[in-house]
Amino acid sequence: MRMHLPNSKFQIPNSPQKGFTLIEILIYLGIFSFVIGGLLYVIYGMIQGSSKLQSGVVIEEEAAFLLRKFDWAMVGASDITVPSTGRLEIAKAGDDLVFTFDSGNLMLARGSGSGSAVRLQSASVKVTSLIFVKTDAAGSKPAAVTLTFTLENLSKSKTFAATKYLRQ
Repeated sequence: MRMHLPNSKFQIPNSPQKGFTLIEILIYLGIFSFVIGGLLYVIYGMIQGSSKLQSGVVIEEEAAFLLRKFDWAMVGASDITVPSTGRLEIAKAGDDLVFTFDSGNLMLARGSGSGSAVRLQSASVKVTSLIFVKTDAAGSKPAAVTLTFTLENLSKSKTFAATKYLRQ
């Protein structure tokens, strides 16, 4: 006696197939990789934007500190001398101060500047330019000194300026 199988594919007639075809899997993988790639791009942009924002904040904070220190040094000054572009000598009653520019650092020393100078900005910020310009007194306008400097942190830099008048 011979047996005859009704369906040689071992499939129950009229039952739906379960699972995905190869084409469907490739399409889903493509969509999934596109979504993941987009998310990674957005996350990278957010991290980079945050880094630039933080760099800008660091520069602003350092500049505010340096400008306050410059303002402090000028209070009570009786005479100012700018012997070179990156050097400012401030004569005060018993406490002379000297600002200098040295290898990317704004330095402050007491006395004639021969003593030990202190770096004013943090190590993460570099001073890329520093210019002192003295303006002599004219008429009712007192002598003044203008400080212009550029700070750099990571790849961001910004220039700041301030003018302080010598009180008579």
